[in-house]
Amino acid sequence: MRRVVLVALVVGAVVGAALVFEFGRGDTVRTAGPDTAPGLTVQRSTLQPGLIVLFASNEGADSVRVAQVMVNGAFVDFHAALLTIPPGGRTQLAVHYAWVAGESYEIGLLTATGAIVAYELEDAGTT
Repeated sequence: MRRVVLVALVVGAVVGAALVFEFGRGDTVRTAGPDTAPGLTVQRSTLQPGLIVLFASNEGADSVRVAQVMVNGAFVDFHAALLTIPPGGRTQLAVHYAWVAGESYEIGLLTATGAIVAYELEDAGTT
């Protein structure tokens, strides 16, 4: 019985140390914040059947490349005439998604550096 308790304590300590190490490293992907913001913002969106069109601009000092687009946490197909947006530049991203009128969607633009630019589309198609 003592041996089982001792083994359980050792295993628990090792797992706990591994979790502290993993989440305390600092090289994990984080959502863009004030100190890591890429300068890219979504100004507005429009809806077409099967498409969410995002109008984005780069107000930062560096070029920003859009690598992926997520809708409600899932990667979705998209296309844009300009994937790397220079400082002061603008682009339109056509996101292929079967949206439903009245639903809300959390959209994330994942940049090549791992930053996520968040945009919320509330009550799709009701305005």
